[in-house]
Amino acid sequence: RDGSDRTSAFEEGEIEAVARWVEAGGSLLLAADHAPHGTAAAALAARFGVEMGKGYLFQIAPDGPTTNLTYPRPALADHPIVAGRDPSEAVDIVMTFTGQSLKGPAGSTILIATDAGAHETPDLPTLQRLNARIDLGEPAEAVIAELARPALPAQGLAFAFGRGRVIVLGEAGMLTAQIVRFPPEQGREPLRFGLNTDGHDNQQFVLNALHWLSRLLP
Repeated sequence: RDGSDRTSAFEEGEIEAVARWVEAGGSLLLAADHAPHGTAAAALAARFGVEMGKGYLFQIAPDGPTTNLTYPRPALADHPIVAGRDPSEAVDIVMTFTGQSLKGPAGSTILIATDAGAHETPDLPTLQRLNARIDLGEPAEAVIAELARPALPAQGLAFAFGRGRVIVLGEAGMLTAQIVRFPPEQGREPLRFGLNTDGHDNQQFVLNALHWLSRLLP
């Protein structure tokens, strides 16, 4: 769906079927990106006790607001997904490439904790207006207070659900290897993001997450 009708991508029966399957011992990886994807997945997430921010997560960097976020080791959980099976599989830094924030149910583990200064706009046009006003010299704090809301505490969650396991991520690009190519007349180099970039341990994070879901990690 394009998000214009603000409805779930999943029927109630589909949501219940997934919940029963996970509760009986299945595993679920739910990655729902920035708006409108959070709206489309919110009902499914809510069935597992997860609240989605449903917007565009950002924080202020030295050169202005950014949606490409870096999470060093202190922002990552003490969890098998981060530790791996041995030190060679440990995750020390994770990057996300635009997404939304999350809040998990009681007892869930925050795999990726959002920064205390992170905020979220409800949609892309609002984020673009925020960027433009800050670029024109308006005080960032005042613009953010008007156009954004504080982010929810996580961009990644892990928890048990009945006999099953669930991972919810508020960003999908970190799981992918993408290249954006531009028309030749623009003279722009291809834009790489996700697993096609350096400076992070996302590939190991993804492997560890799948190992945890498949019970290769405790």
